[in-house]
Amino acid sequence: MHLYKMPATYSIYLKTNQQLPEDFRLKDGALIIHLLAFLFKSRAQFSDWYFDTPFPLKQDRIASFNKKELKRAVNTIYTSFSKWNKDAQTSYINALYLHARSIAYEWEWERFIMEYIITDSLWKLCTNHLQLISNKKKINHGDRIRKMCEKFDVQYKQTEIDYIVALRNDLFHEGFWDKVIPRHDTGTSSAFYAMLNLRKINQRLLLAIPGLDCSFVKSDWTCKGMWGLYS
Repeated sequence: MHLYKMPATYSIYLKTNQQLPEDFRLKDGALIIHLLAFLFKSRAQFSDWYFDTPFPLKQDRIASFNKKELKRAVNTIYTSFSKWNKDAQTSYINALYLHARSIAYEWEWERFIMEYIITDSLWKLCTNHLQLISNKKKINHGDRIRKMCEKFDVQYKQTEIDYIVALRNDLFHEGFWDKVIPRHDTGTSSAFYAMLNLRKINQRLLLAIPGLDCSFVKSDWTCKGMWGLYS
């Protein structure tokens, strides 16, 4: 396994000059670095931690925003996050981390697996940890995505969701990607875009669950262009 260590690029400190709390790296610090990595389509770790996969060097972001909008979004998410219990906080941080890490996988079926794991973790966050969605009756995977989209005012297209779930079932239960053996040269363009669409759904849910009410959350995730975060 190749491990990569990058030099420190930023410092985090309290304006009061007080010492950071002992659980900073597992709670507030983890939220800060993984949320920023998520927003900027990158990866982030503390300076004395190693990266276990390649990381993107190109500057990018999930939506267009300025510094004022970035601060507004992070403050909104942090305010909600601070009120959650420990299990909910850990679950949310892990989803952010996995989402940023999924871009390091080489083939679309590998990225699809990771994105669906994130989708499942967000479902558990909504139902078990935050109890934002009732889960008294067992709900199948096709309905889980739809229910989360409906709850948080995220657009959804049932035919596209059905296709995503069908890809998931074949891949998770039989190891097939789009009806064939998963390799570097398999899968149709429809399967590739389904992976991208699932990623875009996750991006909107990751912002909507902690209460970020913005135009990006409600935007069309099948669009290939970049949306503004607030406009």
